[in-house]
Amino acid sequence: MEEEKNEIIIKLTENESSTINNHDQVEAINLTGEISVINPTNSRTWNTKLTLSGKDSTNLEKNEYQIGEVKANDHWLKSYSMAEDYIKEPVLSVSEIVDTYYEDDAQNWAGIVNRRMPIAFNIVIKNNLAEQKIKDIVIKKQLPNYFSEPILEENVPGSLSYNSDSREIIWKIPNIDPNETQKAIIRSAFTPNDAKLHGSGAITATYTADIIRTDLSGEITAKTDHFFAVDIGESMDTPGSWECLAEFENSSALNTTLKIVKIHHSKENIKELIIEENPDTEVSVNNSWTKDFMVKSEGLPKFQKDYDFTVNYVIVEELNGQTTRKENKIPIIAAEITKELKPPQVPAYAKNPVKVDLILENTGTAALNEIHLKDVVPADFKPPEKGTVEFFIDGKEILENITYNVEPDNDNPEVKHVIDINLSNLNKIGGFKPGNQLNVKYTMDAWNPQPKVKHECPLEADANVAPPGPAANLDTFDLEIGVKYVRRRIRALKQVQPLGEEGHYKIPVIFQNKGEVELENVVLKDIIPSNFELMNWEPEDIKPEIKEVEGGTSLIWRFAKVEANERLNLSYTIKGSGEYEAPELEYEVE
Repeated sequence: MEEEKNEIIIKLTENESSTINNHDQVEAINLTGEISVINPTNSRTWNTKLTLSGKDSTNLEKNEYQIGEVKANDHWLKSYSMAEDYIKEPVLSVSEIVDTYYEDDAQNWAGIVNRRMPIAFNIVIKNNLAEQKIKDIVIKKQLPNYFSEPILEENVPGSLSYNSDSREIIWKIPNIDPNETQKAIIRSAFTPNDAKLHGSGAITATYTADIIRTDLSGEITAKTDHFFAVDIGESMDTPGSWECLAEFENSSALNTTLKIVKIHHSKENIKELIIEENPDTEVSVNNSWTKDFMVKSEGLPKFQKDYDFTVNYVIVEELNGQTTRKENKIPIIAAEITKELKPPQVPAYAKNPVKVDLILENTGTAALNEIHLKDVVPADFKPPEKGTVEFFIDGKEILENITYNVEPDNDNPEVKHVIDINLSNLNKIGGFKPGNQLNVKYTMDAWNPQPKVKHECPLEADANVAPPGPAANLDTFDLEIGVKYVRRRIRALKQVQPLGEEGHYKIPVIFQNKGEVELENVVLKDIIPSNFELMNWEPEDIKPEIKEVEGGTSLIWRFAKVEANERLNLSYTIKGSGEYEAPELEYEVE
């Protein structure tokens, strides 16, 4: 303040503090200030009055303050704060963009649990002032300890450094021009070992500017040490004429301004205005202002002196700012997959439906936009028919943004099939948020599976966010469907029951599946000897195939399926002559 050492200083100091959330919105802003009237000299002032303008931008109640005396090298102080909601944003904006896959062109914002990932912190600052520089900017970013040692960008304005003890990244910028934006990129890496939100580290910024945010201004009027005198001397040429010199002398250490000078010549009861000046001129330290004039008086002239002056002042504005930018929260991609089979075990050499439920639960903190499932239907099983796969999120069926295909595109049970499922653009249907559960349901059919053969049916999955980064490959869910050998037990017999009339017989035929597995394509065969003929059968709706063959008449019953523990009760009636020699009942089973 070299240029201000001979002047009273009106110093307006304001302190701006703000909090910016991780969406770069101003959460809170506060402004306090102080008006200081500073006397930097060895001369005192008195009758000191401070007159303010722009007080409505503050909580100050008065426009004028009668300060009175300000001693040498002393000051007067008044505190204030801004009017409510007077300012909306700080002069310096601080934002941070976190990119968890900066090796790609697109910005990604999520980590993957248990996977090492590169990460970039893009710190951006902007001077929101239209005409003033912001100075002495110091940006400090805390780097949490789950990040690796940072790699600092070299070509940044100012200086960029890292303190490994405090784990602080420090960016110092001497100044930033009006409306200018500056950026620094810090690169690191991290491996999230859990699925919790990971903070990127808070940022604080301090700065100064030669302005204030309120409209406050002021002016000072005050007196200080001085002399005002009128020197008189009678003219040597003209007695009764007096040569006069009015002089204002600044005897203080403060520059002053002489505003008004009025001198009246008092004679008898009359005051004659001799001088009326409005010099409005600076009278600096140890300097004077003078004015020559003449008066006529027989005796020593007497004068009445009126004058006004004030000390000079300067206004100094200073803004000290501090901004805290809250840390970004990095969501983590994590999910658990399971596969349920009902029943988990099927009988060998049988055809049975198996209900399949593929389950994926979002156990992370990132909303998923894409899910890819790769499921296996093992050999000896038929894949689901087209259009029968169902998709549910938290129990609600979804029909959009789903594609799936079966490879190979057939239902041949002799080969393994892979079902490839893609769910995309999930954000358009509300997103797959943390805690959501996906169920994919379908039915596959066991088709005479072989025992003692592994029927592996693993489930693989990966997931991604939007915009996409590297896909998160989830742990494979290994599963094998059990095939148990179930001993087939069959009971097949027939009886001969003579009826009341001679030559009439009833032949009951019984076939019983006593095993635990269904039987398919069951064929029962019986022969009626040539000396007998068929009269009827029961049940009437189960008619056998009747065919004349060598040695008699053939009866054949065909059944597509006989359930476990199911019993078939059949009978037919014959008549003839001679003895009835009953042939053995024959049967075939697949």
